[in-house]
Amino acid sequence: QSIGFDMDIMYAIAAKQKFHVTVLTHPWEGILNTLNTGERDIIISTVNMTPEREQQYEFTYPYFTMRDTFLVKTSNTEIKQYQDLVSKQRKVAALAGSSQKEMTIQHGVPAENIVTRDSQFLALKEMFADNADAVIGDGAVMDYFALTYEDIPTHSFTLPDAPLVSIGIAVKKGNTKLRDQLNTGLKQIYADGTYDKIYFKWFKKPVPEHFLPWTSGTLEG
Repeated sequence: QSIGFDMDIMYAIAAKQKFHVTVLTHPWEGILNTLNTGERDIIISTVNMTPEREQQYEFTYPYFTMRDTFLVKTSNTEIKQYQDLVSKQRKVAALAGSSQKEMTIQHGVPAENIVTRDSQFLALKEMFADNADAVIGDGAVMDYFALTYEDIPTHSFTLPDAPLVSIGIAVKKGNTKLRDQLNTGLKQIYADGTYDKIYFKWFKKPVPEHFLPWTSGTLEG
């Protein structure tokens, strides 16, 4: 059985809505297109709800918000902030096909200095093996890695203008019935405290205030 914050959220929603989930893994690159081909019905894999993606797929309410984050070994005293990666021409590990890879290039790291891998964990391993000076990934995932691998101390930073990113569950465009069912389940697990328990399990801290905009009444439904 697959594990992780995303999967616990998915299993909890499925339990509330009384449907069975069969979990299938897939490399990040091309994962969303499996909705169009019919290979998958639901994608829950820290999917950033960009305007472009929202035109192509249906998304639930956000189940997570975060900023993209860099991790660097504490022992790497030459890299204190993002500008050090640019000015010192250092390598950055990133998930292949991710928005973080493109953002890193846009902010000055040459494409040839990006080390891409098929998962955020494999990108992290490149940093741990000193094949890259930093790894960029989803903030929540980087926080989890830092907690899990405490024997390799790390520090984190974001871009100065890093936007707050909303993360949603994606389904095929037009499948509003499934989207609405997932939204109902998401609201149920938030209302009964299940969401809070899952969050604390993985991040060892309470859910931040105003973490999910729709829980403050800023979204309808």
